Amino acid sequence: MKIDQSIIEAILNKISMVDVVSQYVNLNLKGNKYWGCCPFHNEKTPSFSITPEKNLFFCFGCQKGGNLIHFIQEVEHMSFVESVELLAKKAGVEIPKDGFSKTFSEEEKKKDQFYQLYQKVADLFHYFLFEKKSSPEALKYLEGRKISDETLKKFNIGYAPSKGEWLYDFLLSKNYSKEFLRESGLFSAKKESLTIFYNRIIFPVRDIKGRTIAFSGRTLADNGPKYINSPETIIYKKKENLFGLYEGIKEIRNKKNLFIVEGNFDVLAMHDAGVENAVAPLGTAFTENQALILKKYIKSAKLFFDPDEAGLKAAEKTIYILQQQGIDAEIVDNFGSSDPSEIIEKNGKEGLKKTLNYSINSFEYLLKKYQKGIDITDYTNKEQIIRSLFKFIAGQSSEIRKDGLLTRVADEFNVNKKALELEFKKYVEGEKRLSFKPNRPVEKKIMLNSSIEMNLLLVSIANPKYFKEVRRYLPLEEIEDEMLREMYIALEESYRSEEMQTFSILNNIESDELRDFLTKKISEKADEIANMSDNNISSLFYTIKMNKLRLLKEKFLKDCSRYELEGDVSAQEMMLNEIRCIDEEINNLGKINDRD
Repeated sequence: MKIDQSIIEAILNKISMVDVVSQYVNLNLKGNKYWGCCPFHNEKTPSFSITPEKNLFFCFGCQKGGNLIHFIQEVEHMSFVESVELLAKKAGVEIPKDGFSKTFSEEEKKKDQFYQLYQKVADLFHYFLFEKKSSPEALKYLEGRKISDETLKKFNIGYAPSKGEWLYDFLLSKNYSKEFLRESGLFSAKKESLTIFYNRIIFPVRDIKGRTIAFSGRTLADNGPKYINSPETIIYKKKENLFGLYEGIKEIRNKKNLFIVEGNFDVLAMHDAGVENAVAPLGTAFTENQALILKKYIKSAKLFFDPDEAGLKAAEKTIYILQQQGIDAEIVDNFGSSDPSEIIEKNGKEGLKKTLNYSINSFEYLLKKYQKGIDITDYTNKEQIIRSLFKFIAGQSSEIRKDGLLTRVADEFNVNKKALELEFKKYVEGEKRLSFKPNRPVEKKIMLNSSIEMNLLLVSIANPKYFKEVRRYLPLEEIEDEMLREMYIALEESYRSEEMQTFSILNNIESDELRDFLTKKISEKADEIANMSDNNISSLFYTIKMNKLRLLKEKFLKDCSRYELEGDVSAQEMMLNEIRCIDEEINNLGKINDRD
């Protein structure tokens, strides 16, 4: 859609660019320009400028620039027309009906049609759940989750009927074309008449303007993935949206803070407890794009993740992403209990509210996390933990805060403050040098660590269906290699968020070098992985188990020899018994493998 140029000029002449931009960026006047840190990329030294007499902005860092309309398009993720409409309201300018030309671009037409389609389908799902009551199982399940009908209706929660082809036939009868439905993201790529959402509780995903742009469906059956999420379309980019942002935006703007939780039901639980400033990522880990969106509304955030290792890792990543945007983070201390959804089921609204009162700042959280299970009397361990904390300290914008945190570290680990400051200075200088170095030779490092575990995790990334078994037979705590642990945690994050596709798993890999290496290997071994059978996977599990038993036997044999030399007959006999048990286990394992 186009808007007459005279209308645009009237809007821009009536509104101050500095006034509008200052709602998103802290601006300071220097000379004839206003300066601030760019909202479109991470920086600590201001390179974003506004020239008031020209009504133009420009960032010398990321090279983005333009007028106020272009700024709103970028910062609010809006179309040109949407940006003009928003500014018209701010300027008090009414756009007459004849101010719009009758020309629509094909993309704008399609977007508008998708918005209408998704809203109709969302309302239809909601009707099936609450008005028609098509699924007693869905209603019973929601009742068990202890979420009120008021909250379910607020989020327009619905139910997709069990027959998979009804939606396609219904929409065809409403004159939607097959080609349009094929691009809608509602139907299977393999069988176009089959909707991807059936026999599922439906969570509509809404953008900041309240338009339904996607769905997340929770299964009521035992088979298939627990959650299915809409693919990306021209109106939906999962990394640029957050579940619950629209529903909570008023409270978020008022409080200038929010809670980041893991899942859709967690957001509903928070709202049900009267805590409306809560959002969740959409099936993936929290992203920089999502932090940029939140930066417009908040100064601080509280993270409420599961207390298991994957949850701890996700919290750590989110802390650093928020820190890069200048957003302070705290972590809700749930005392080892689970997520908001489970707390409200077990302890009700008051139990959840009580839990939310306990939190620790992000530095204390990292301090606690890095020391967990580590012997800090060992100087190597102590040094490693301190260097891990340097990353957080270096990210602080205030020199006073840096000094305070270094004092805290010196006290915690009983080290000399001046020596610590020297090491911190070396760390900062080293990080600066690293940023100008080419990528590290990760492939060589990984090849040195090549193992059965490596192959098993690589297969699981390429063919995620195998990870369910990997979790049973290969727990994370048994993996020592740092890069293999990063692969495992990426798989675990995707498994927990029900986003078990290869691209989603790779997106959860922190290291660009590792991600590139894995992408290359998966591509090279595509045929081999495609032909991988359950027997091949069982063989890998067998090899892992057998290797562990043999290593354990070797250790016990050494202990047995030592006890013999020391004359400790009792301890020697105990070791011999352990060795006999291991031999029996190896023998049984061999028989099972032969039978398979």
